[in-house]
Amino acid sequence: MKTKVFAFLLGLAMTASLTGCGGNGSAKNSTAASTAQSSQAENSAASQGTVPKEVTVTHELGETTLATEPERIVVFDYGTLDALDYAGIDVVGLGKGGNLADHLSKFSGDAYKVAGSLHEPDFETVNELKPDLILISARASKSYEELSKIAPTVYMTMPTKNYFESFQENLKILSQIFPSKADVFSKAVVDIEGKIKEVHEKVTAAKWNGLVIMANDSELSVFGQGSRFSIIYDDFGFQAADQKIDDSTHGQTATFEYLAEKDPDYLFVIDRGAATGAAEAAGAKRLLDNELMNGTKAAADDRIVYLDSTNWYVVSGGITATNAMVDEVAASIK
Repeated sequence: MKTKVFAFLLGLAMTASLTGCGGNGSAKNSTAASTAQSSQAENSAASQGTVPKEVTVTHELGETTLATEPERIVVFDYGTLDALDYAGIDVVGLGKGGNLADHLSKFSGDAYKVAGSLHEPDFETVNELKPDLILISARASKSYEELSKIAPTVYMTMPTKNYFESFQENLKILSQIFPSKADVFSKAVVDIEGKIKEVHEKVTAAKWNGLVIMANDSELSVFGQGSRFSIIYDDFGFQAADQKIDDSTHGQTATFEYLAEKDPDYLFVIDRGAATGAAEAAGAKRLLDNELMNGTKAAADDRIVYLDSTNWYVVSGGITATNAMVDEVAASIK
């Protein structure tokens, strides 16, 4: 993992100078030359106390050229909102959906314009906000082209498989856009990497296995490696108690009998109703309080871990949220 972090830090130095006044076409043609000159340009900018004025960002949906240090930002992803807030970068509007994490509660106030939902931007409101930058993720990806007509739009990958790598890549993109905050983002990566390593070493030494399940009212889904909760397996080092779980955004349907049969050392529980604010949600703890579940190894060893569902389901990929996720798992292993 040290190699990954080194690559992240090196990437910040190399990408900070991929700027200029040209559009997307010139950025593509000059990538090799810009990369070769990046270290020299970065040192020159640092010595003169200046930052690049324009950057071309490459992301999953294409390339976006924009001025650095934008001030009017609209965001349609809570994980990205978390990262911006951590670095002291404010926004003018956001898409909303589900519960805001406690550490993001200020964004529920009237000072921040609601620009639609996390899935469906309100294009008229977004246009009225006159943004310098729009940040989206998978939930609003279908609106990328339309939003790009309003302002430069950048797609932030929602961390799934290899969570920490995706997390680093997103912070690298934000460092390109906000070079004045690059040190904040790089320090966050290093700090979190160290905490993940400690958990990973303890988990792999004990050879614990586990499963991640989501309770959605009266239904259960299980998530394996390659899922949106793969941080449990890929980064923390738990062996999946079932290696054949289907990769799916919403998980694989599970039953109490299935969980009792797999009988993992650790069972990590996410309550979708709690994360989305569903008024009629039955509650994960009540749902799992039955004879089959109480007879499992995880229940006997007090290793059924009820995770902060808002952080894990809605704010995944944020810096404060990821720190909390790591701390939560670290506190549960015993």
